[in-house]
Amino acid sequence: MNNCKIFFFSILFVLALILSVGGCAIFGSSSSKTDYYTLEYDPPKAGGLSPLPFILKIERFHASPLNNSEKMSYRKNDFQTDEYNYHMWETNPAQLAAYFLYRDIKQSGLFKGVFSHDTGFAATHSVSGSVDEFYEDDRGKAWEAVLSLDIVLMVENEPDIDKRILFQKK
Repeated sequence: MNNCKIFFFSILFVLALILSVGGCAIFGSSSSKTDYYTLEYDPPKAGGLSPLPFILKIERFHASPLNNSEKMSYRKNDFQTDEYNYHMWETNPAQLAAYFLYRDIKQSGLFKGVFSHDTGFAATHSVSGSVDEFYEDDRGKAWEAVLSLDIVLMVENEPDIDKRILFQKK
């Protein structure tokens, strides 16, 4: 009788082990794939103008705490945000904004030179900024993309701090 009980519990144990391992294989992995996105648009055209004799450096941008992530967020109601589970940005919005601003200004041909923050080249002026808002607004009839930047244009090597900032705009 004891051998039958041991055999029965052994069979139950083996079945439970097989089912738990099989269950992990079936239910443990997610079938949902994460999709990654970036911005995609043609740079604006600024033809027919002579380049200005300035060299710009596009500094590293910063993001507000709500936008300092690769997660894609959206708003359906006032004072409420949510995030997609399987849709993400390739990189955080601050890096996207800085890169595309660099690309667009460089391709415009409006300046003698345009460099990114990591080149180490000297510049006559710098552009820095922060991404204050970067989300999908679903509150209206048509969904809209919202991007809010705070941009600062500064003269490099100006000893007087009052004269260093040439332009600041949100």
